[in-house]
Amino acid sequence: GILRELLSQNSHASKIAKSIEFIRGNLGEPLSVDDIAATVGMGKSAFYEHFHQFTGKSPMSFTKMLRLQEARNLITALHKPASAAAFAVGYASASQFSRDYKLHFGVSPSADQA
Repeated sequence: GILRELLSQNSHASKIAKSIEFIRGNLGEPLSVDDIAATVGMGKSAFYEHFHQFTGKSPMSFTKMLRLQEARNLITALHKPASAAAFAVGYASASQFSRDYKLHFGVSPSADQA
């Protein structure tokens, strides 16, 4: 059922999958639910509802999770400074990035740099 729905170009599942690809490809850019929904041809309310149904998260919560995971990869695997990783994934505030990072991973970005 889900596989068939994903393969259907105009299904909600297919549109949500495309929206996730769009988010991943634009992590460093400012993103809004309106922008993402428009990209996949859905209204904001329907997009939000279906996105939450398929991912268990709101679009912005999911985007934040992907940003933090990518930042952690940049810090741990590529040895980027936390501030550079924060900027690369779309954070404008290093302090907000640090708070979100610690809340999500349980350690500060500087602890992962060590």
